Amino acid sequence: MFAFVLKVPNRQPWHANKLDHTMDGKNGYMFLVNVGNSGSSLFDSKISNLCIGRRYEFSAYLANVRKPSPKSAKPNVRFEVRTTAANKHIIATKNTGDIVETNEMTWLKYGLSFVAKNSSVVLLMISNVKSTSGNNLAIDDIELRVCPAIQPNLCPQ
Repeated sequence: MFAFVLKVPNRQPWHANKLDHTMDGKNGYMFLVNVGNSGSSLFDSKISNLCIGRRYEFSAYLANVRKPSPKSAKPNVRFEVRTTAANKHIIATKNTGDIVETNEMTWLKYGLSFVAKNSSVVLLMISNVKSTSGNNLAIDDIELRVCPAIQPNLCPQ
């Protein structure tokens, strides 16, 4: 199950009525997912027109929508960047680790950086958890941005 929602539904033991990460008062949406088994795709998008050799950051804000419960699975997401070729070679990958429940819904930024070796890539977020019980996640502000170029340090002589 997934939905784009203005706020977390009033369902036990969720953080009912909590808003998206941006909270700018403009009724923004978040992506609410009752995550499936390990390997379930949460996000999959082909991106074109990248500048080869530039560093990019692929990130999103994630929150566990459940209140603390000892028996529920904790979301754990793998961010991946892959080539668009038939073999879908992995360019970069990073795991969030368990996204624990908190007394107040807490948004945390997760992601990775990579250097574009091709002008097109596939951005993915994939579940690492083998349980569907309690594996509930909110996703907001998915972003791909160019990282600033690092300027060399100049030393006076």
